[in-house]
Amino acid sequence: MKHLLSLISVILISLLPHKVLAEISEGEINQVQDVIREQLSAFAAGDSITAYSHVAASLREKFISPNQFMSMVKQAYAPLYGTKEYKFVRHITNKHHVMQEIIFEDNRQQVWRAFYALSKNTDNEWKIFAVEIQSLDAHRM
Repeated sequence: MKHLLSLISVILISLLPHKVLAEISEGEINQVQDVIREQLSAFAAGDSITAYSHVAASLREKFISPNQFMSMVKQAYAPLYGTKEYKFVRHITNKHHVMQEIIFEDNRQQVWRAFYALSKNTDNEWKIFAVEIQSLDAHRM
């Protein structure tokens, strides 16, 4: 988890305003959001093949099969597994990467924030290469 947080920090730094000059189009933001929607729907349906189809090559090297990937999601990202309601919030972009924030509720009605990091692959398709989740309920006073 510490490694993932460091990775997300590096990604966020690389997407800071000095790079925003190369923003992507609204159509590409819609494509990014479609990828996230499709993966979340696949999680909810228990469809490991579709969920796995949206991950970047770097993750495919770590999780070499759809079932292995889905097992990791169930353990490390349990709140995302089965999520049906979510809202796209803000995104940060540069020419090659998007960091998309969503707010969602898990099966126990706990509220979470997820940061999805996506980049284009060699076929010019958006793929998910990192996700970080944070409980928002834990931050309430």
